[in-house]
Amino acid sequence: MNDILIERITEFVFNHMVFAMVVLFLILFIINKTCRYYWNVYTGRWITTMNHLLKDEMRAGKRIIYVEMMSREQIDRAIESFIEMYDSDELHVERPDIEETATGYMLTLKNSTTYDLFCYWVNYIVYSDEKKRFNKNVSALYEVPADAEGVWRQFAGERLRFYIPEADNECDNVYFSTHDNRHFKQEFAGPLIPLDVAVKKHSIVPIVMSLEVVAVVAGSVFVLNRQCSRGGESELDSTFVEDSAVQALDKETVNEPYVPADTAKLGWVTRLIACGNTKALVSMMDFPIRRKYPLHDIKDAGEFKQRFDEIFDKGFRERVARKESAKWYNHGYRGYCYGKSGDLWVYEKLYLIDYYSPQEQSRYLQLVKKEMGSLHESLGGKEWRPYCCFKVDNGGIVRVDYAQRKEYSARNAHIDKQAQAVPQLQPIKLRGDEVFRMSLYSKGSDLHGMPRRIMYGKVVIGGSLSSRDHQFVDEDGNTVTFGDPFYDDELMLFTGAHDGNGLFEQRHTDGYKLTPCYWLDLINL
Repeated sequence: MNDILIERITEFVFNHMVFAMVVLFLILFIINKTCRYYWNVYTGRWITTMNHLLKDEMRAGKRIIYVEMMSREQIDRAIESFIEMYDSDELHVERPDIEETATGYMLTLKNSTTYDLFCYWVNYIVYSDEKKRFNKNVSALYEVPADAEGVWRQFAGERLRFYIPEADNECDNVYFSTHDNRHFKQEFAGPLIPLDVAVKKHSIVPIVMSLEVVAVVAGSVFVLNRQCSRGGESELDSTFVEDSAVQALDKETVNEPYVPADTAKLGWVTRLIACGNTKALVSMMDFPIRRKYPLHDIKDAGEFKQRFDEIFDKGFRERVARKESAKWYNHGYRGYCYGKSGDLWVYEKLYLIDYYSPQEQSRYLQLVKKEMGSLHESLGGKEWRPYCCFKVDNGGIVRVDYAQRKEYSARNAHIDKQAQAVPQLQPIKLRGDEVFRMSLYSKGSDLHGMPRRIMYGKVVIGGSLSSRDHQFVDEDGNTVTFGDPFYDDELMLFTGAHDGNGLFEQRHTDGYKLTPCYWLDLINL
């Protein structure tokens, strides 16, 4: 009996001791990893990011770019293009001093040039010509003060040599080496990655790191804000411009496919989107950027930065960064569109974003449901959706809703061939046979109640830029027409009422000024 008891006690102690030892080992392992993780963050050994470097940067020391085998004209063009793209109210970019040398040119930047801007300069000079890369012809010097602190301590007193290897196929990073032949890769939206294997000039050797380093770097990449995500086949987004899309347009466009845009910048648009570089991207955008109603338009750079992650979700940024990403298509005087679905449109600047992320689509449906639910019950119905809303200068409100006809008929189509050729330019995709309903509310009336007048009609979408012409008529022959707020500087509502009071007693020759607005904003006032 005693032997059995002793055996059970021994077994219990042994089993729990093993369990306790396992738990203790795991706790010590986690503590060790955590301490090493934060120590490496502090020292900048493994997961230093560009943000860390900017925070601890002293902004002193030489910043020089050496250029060979490029003409002065090519250099001047690259500099002007870079300044045009990056210079803004938030970031002032100064032109570098240019000095001719025995082998080429030396571009001297201000000592106060920030680290990230210096990296962008080096990268842009290398890829400044869409037909040729200047990897072999561009190197740069970045001097680190001897008393550097924080993550820069490891490079204190160094004169870092920057370059981009010829085999690089990501095109949104730079490399640099130290005096003792240590090499690093700086991703614009990611970490500073040490290359554990020495690299030859203008060549890339695979990064060989321990599993521990790989794990830490992977963790840092996961938490980076707006990280530039890429697959194994990452490369520069193609800026090859297809001309075939022009054939679907009118003869004038086919004969004169002039597009006032620098095609060298097209790749930069998608590159900046992929890396989440909103500071540079907003300088290449023409605001406001239209979103389909009732989503709010993007009125300025500040609002775009706030909504960036909602507009360009991770999936879209990964897609435009991959090798198989879509090409740009020439659409004549409409500009260039990205991909056959026309997600992005550039005419000198990015002026239209026709991509809607899953988050924005969900938000759109929520707003539609809420807006239609706020109307008088007789105006509801699942078939109706909001199209636009305006304030009238006399205090009235005009809103337009649309519904799809149950059966499609070519006789009902009110979109001309021009608009059908480029449906992406429509604010809301229309088949061409929709019925539109205009509700008119007098000043001070209850917006949840019945409108003063309801008229039915159509929105004619046509012309080279698919502008809209709203046309409505009632059973008495009264008419209301107005144009397109996206293209008309001063939008006017013209009426053709015969007699009456209030908003519609004016003749057809008179009009009222309209200002675009949002219905839900009005009812929430």
